[in-house]
Amino acid sequence: MHKSVFAAMLGFASMVATPSLGQTPSKVGQGNPSVPPRYTISFKRGDPAAGIVATPAIVLQFECTSDGTVFVSFASVVPANSGLPPPPGLPPMLLTSIPRSGNGRTFHLDQAPGLYTSEEIDHFASDSGVLFLVKASHENKPEKRAYTVGKYHGEYTINTAEQSPYILIFNREGEFKRPFQSPMTLRFAS
Repeated sequence: MHKSVFAAMLGFASMVATPSLGQTPSKVGQGNPSVPPRYTISFKRGDPAAGIVATPAIVLQFECTSDGTVFVSFASVVPANSGLPPPPGLPPMLLTSIPRSGNGRTFHLDQAPGLYTSEEIDHFASDSGVLFLVKASHENKPEKRAYTVGKYHGEYTINTAEQSPYILIFNREGEFKRPFQSPMTLRFAS
């Protein structure tokens, strides 16, 4: 079962990243500037688009902006058939945009100078940029933690510094612009 799911997701990841993505605006909204166009996405086998580092696991729902750019979150996963169980917690995510041109861009959250991002909470893509709500700190206090799954004993590293909510702002090309500490009072469960 795992091999077939892995193969299907790997095939899907390569299909979603094709230059001939097949995004075409429908007739809905044409002629009326207040109604954005609706795009139809079809998947065809082809060469992967430049700029995309796809993994076999994706997070559903896709997002699409009014210009037809598709945003897909790829999850970092333990390689299949490695015999290694994943560490506890959610896997790190990499948001990738795939515009109609097919040249993908990945948004790396480690670009904020002086901030150590521990986790993406959510993101919002618009026609002018991409915002990320993250857990981050101004210092890095790495601590190794042990975990056991069956007979396997592994380690993973977390940042034990106090985390605060930050909003990271990127342009549509994947370039980091600026951070700001969220004005909202949020508490994170450990």
